[in-house]
Amino acid sequence: MAAGHSKAPTTVLRKAALTAALAALVDYRLVPKRLTPGWETVLSKRSVGATFAAMALGLALGGMASRKWHRPPQGANSTSRHLTRRHRPE
Repeated sequence: MAAGHSKAPTTVLRKAALTAALAALVDYRLVPKRLTPGWETVLSKRSVGATFAAMALGLALGGMASRKWHRPPQGANSTSRHLTRRHRPE
């Protein structure tokens, strides 16, 4: 998500929700029953759904945080960042 082009929070949230939905699909439809996480044996269906919703929210928040973390400073080009970070002349 950090390398994506769109910075809109709705886009990040949509991608995170699709990722969590894909994880649920794989966990409960594509893999054999013996390989599923087993949450459904101790949690209600609603709680399992809430778990995947929390996963989506965590992915979205992480994606938005990583975008802010990797954003270059405004007005700095790659050469000046390289010089100021690694080889500062004395």
